[in-house]
Amino acid sequence: MAINMYIFGRGKVSEFKIRHPKQYYFFSSFSKLEIYRIMAAIRQEFINAAIERADALKDSYIHNDISKRHEFVKQIILDDESLTIDERTVAIKIITENYDYFKILLNEGIKRLCESSLECFATSYCEHCARTYLKNDFSSWTSGNTDIDDLIQECQMESFSPGKIIEWIPYNNLQDVKYMTKGGCSEIYSANWIDGPYDEWNSKEQRLERLGTHKVILKKNWKMLKVLTGVGLKKYIF
Repeated sequence: MAINMYIFGRGKVSEFKIRHPKQYYFFSSFSKLEIYRIMAAIRQEFINAAIERADALKDSYIHNDISKRHEFVKQIILDDESLTIDERTVAIKIITENYDYFKILLNEGIKRLCESSLECFATSYCEHCARTYLKNDFSSWTSGNTDIDDLIQECQMESFSPGKIIEWIPYNNLQDVKYMTKGGCSEIYSANWIDGPYDEWNSKEQRLERLGTHKVILKKNWKMLKVLTGVGLKKYIF
C-alpha cells in the first residue's frame, strides 16, 4: 500500500489517493478521524491476508491436530514483518478466538484447568464458567414467552464463545432508533444497543463483559409481527 498524496489542514484532508493491491481509493474533504478509520479498515485487510497466508502454509501431515495447527499459524504470524507489533497482537487474538471456538465445537485439543479448577478447552476463557454465569442470569430477563425463553436459554447453554451468545434484547436497551428503508414485508432501522453484546470473559471477576454501546441494524418483519402478536409479545415489539 502507498499513499501518493495527502494534504492536511484544519482537521480536513483536501484530497489524496491510496494505492491498494486491489484498487485505488480517492478521498475528498474527509475529516482526519474518517481517514484514520478508513486506514484502519485497510490495515485490517492486511491482518486478514496475513492470517490467510499463514493458514495456507500448514501441512496436514505434520500439523495433524488442532493444537499443532494453531501453534504453527501463530508462529508464522509472530514472524511476519509486514505487520506491526500491534497488528500481530490483533492477528493472534483473532486466531486464538477461532482456536478456542473450534476446540469446544469439535471437542478436540488440549484441555487446561481454569481459575475455578474446571477442565476446559478454551484458553482465553472457560466455557463452563461462562455458561454458569449465563444460567445464573436467567431470572433477570424474559421475552414474555416461555417457549422463546427456553430456546434462548438452551442456545446459551451450548454457546462456544463470549462473542457469539444469543440474547433477548429489550427495546428499552436501544437508543436512537431510526428508520432506514423498506423492502418486501420488512422495514429496516438502525439503532444503538446501549450495553452492546457480550465480548469477553473476565476471569478475575468471573463474569462476562460487554462491548459497550454498539450500532445495530433492526428488521421489522410484518409476517413475524403477526406471529409474535399472536403469542402475546405485542408489547415487546417497537
